[in-house]
Amino acid sequence: MTETAFNLVDEPWIRVLETDGAVQEVSLRDALLRAHTFSDLGGELQTQNIAVLRLLLAVLHTVFSRVDETGVPAPLTDPNDALSRWIALWSRGSLPEEPLVQYLNEWHERFWLFHPTRPFGQSQAAREGTKCKAAKLIGEISQSENKPRLFSSRAGWGKERISYAEAARWLVYLNGFDDAALKPHIPKEEREAKITPAWLGQLGLVYARGDNLFETLLLNLTLLRPDGTLWGENRPAWEQKTPRSEELRTIPLPDNQAELLTLQSRLIWLMREDSQVTEYGILCGDSFSPQNALSEQMTAWTKVEKKNEPLYYIPRPHEPGRQMWRDFSNLFALNRSKSADCAPGIVRWVARLQKHRCLSKKRYVQFAAVCNRYDSSQKSAVTDALGDMLTMHTALLGELGTAWQNRIEAEIAKCEEAAKEIGLLASRIDVAGGGDIGSAGKKKQNDRQKRVKQIAQEKWYEQIDEPFRRWLYAIEPENHAVDEKKMAEWTANARRLALHTGWTYMENAGTDALFGKTVVEDQKTGKKQIYAAPRAYSWFRKRIYEIYQGRETT
Repeated sequence: MTETAFNLVDEPWIRVLETDGAVQEVSLRDALLRAHTFSDLGGELQTQNIAVLRLLLAVLHTVFSRVDETGVPAPLTDPNDALSRWIALWSRGSLPEEPLVQYLNEWHERFWLFHPTRPFGQSQAAREGTKCKAAKLIGEISQSENKPRLFSSRAGWGKERISYAEAARWLVYLNGFDDAALKPHIPKEEREAKITPAWLGQLGLVYARGDNLFETLLLNLTLLRPDGTLWGENRPAWEQKTPRSEELRTIPLPDNQAELLTLQSRLIWLMREDSQVTEYGILCGDSFSPQNALSEQMTAWTKVEKKNEPLYYIPRPHEPGRQMWRDFSNLFALNRSKSADCAPGIVRWVARLQKHRCLSKKRYVQFAAVCNRYDSSQKSAVTDALGDMLTMHTALLGELGTAWQNRIEAEIAKCEEAAKEIGLLASRIDVAGGGDIGSAGKKKQNDRQKRVKQIAQEKWYEQIDEPFRRWLYAIEPENHAVDEKKMAEWTANARRLALHTGWTYMENAGTDALFGKTVVEDQKTGKKQIYAAPRAYSWFRKRIYEIYQGRETT
C-alpha cells in the first residue's frame, strides 16, 4: 500500500446534485469549476453539506483575497475593492478556472487524504487518541462501541469499512460536528479548554442558497465583516507550516474566514486496511471562547446582559422543531436596533449586496437553517440532524422592508398568541372530558395538561406553517408602505385557520366533554369553574377574533 493515496483535488469525493436530481461524486477541483452546473451539494446529511460548503468557501476566500477574477495578484486593501471583486465573480456566472487551478496545483501536496506526515485535515498526534471504529465516523449512524443503533441505516460490512471518498466527507463533517463524548488524554493541568461539541455543533447554522452551487458559494462568500471592514489575511489550515498537534488547546479567535472555516476542532487520524477506512484516532483540538466570536458568519447570536458585566454575545442554537420563520426577528429583522446585531453575518452580507445593487431588485433568496441535535445536556452523542429553509424577497432585508419587517414580527406574535389559545382550548376540553387539572389549578397544571397543550400548539404550527411561508414569499416591497390589502387577506386566512384548528377539538370532544363538569380550582378558597367543550370553544372563538382583529358574526 502506497504511503500517499487519494488526493482530494483530483479524486471524486464531494457529492453533488445534478440539475435532474441525480447524485454524483466529484473532485474538489470539479466541485468548484463546475459549480454552476450543479444544483446543490448532495451529501448524506445536510450537516455534512454545510461542513463541505465551508471547506469550499475557505478555498475561495483564500484565492480571491489574493488575486482578482483573472488570476492577477491583487490583494484586497479596500472594502470597495472587495465588493467590486464579488460583483466581477458573480457576473461571470461561474468560477474562473485559471486562479483556482493555479492555487490547487500549488498546494496539491497538502490535499492527500493519506500521507506519511501530513494527511489532509489530520494530525499524527491523534494516533495516540481515542480509537473509534468506522461506524462512529459515519455521521448517519455515529455508532460508538457501547451505544449500537437499534435501527441503523447501515449494517454489517457497510458500517465496518468505508471508501476513501466517503471517509473524506465524514472527516470534514466530524471536525465540525463531533459530540462531546471524548475523554482527555493529557493531565488536567495541561488542558487549556474543556471538551465541548466541535465548533459547528455549538451553532445555529444559517446560510444562503442560490439557484445552483455557484450562486450558493458566492452568496456565502462574505468578503467583508458585518461592519464593512476587511478581514485579516486568510490562512487556511492546510497552509499552516506545521500541522496541529496539541490536545485541548485554546487559540485566539481567527480574524480571517479561511482559518475559521478550516478550524480543527478535532485532531483525527484515519486508519485503513485494503484500501478502505476501518477506524480512526481522535483527540479534542483547537477551540476558542464562543463569547463575542463574531467572526463566525453562519449563526445568529444571543445578546447577554448581566448586572455589572460588559454586554456580550453567544451563538444562538436552533430550537428543535421550531420553524425558521418563527425566529424572523432574530434572523432577519436587520432594521430593528434591538435585533440587527444578533442576526447572522450571512444575512447581513446578503442585505449589503442588495443595498449596493449587487443583486437584482427582483431577486429572491433562500436561507437554510441546519443543526445537530445532541442527546442530553452532556451532548455525548448526536441523535438527529435538523434543517429548515425560508425563501423571501431580498428587499425585505433592506430599508424598503422596514415597515414589512415590523408587520411580519407582529403577525408572528399573533401566531404565538393563537397557539396559546389553542393549547388552552385543548386543555379545557380535556379537563371537561375527565382529565385531571392538577392539584393547584391554573398555577401548576400537571404533566398531562402540559402535554395536551404542547400537542395542540404543534398542530397549530403545522396548520399555519405553509400558509405563512406562502404569504412571506409573496411580499414584494416596492416602497416604504405596507400593502394593506395583502395584510387584510392574510389576517382573514390566519383567523380562519385558527378557528378551524380549534373546531377540530370540538368535533372530537366526547359526550362527557360536551356536558362538562365543575372543578374546584383552588382548594383553599373553594373557587369553582365549569369546564365544558362548548363553553371553552366560545371563549376561544372570542379570543381569536380579538387577536386577528375581526368582527365576529353569529
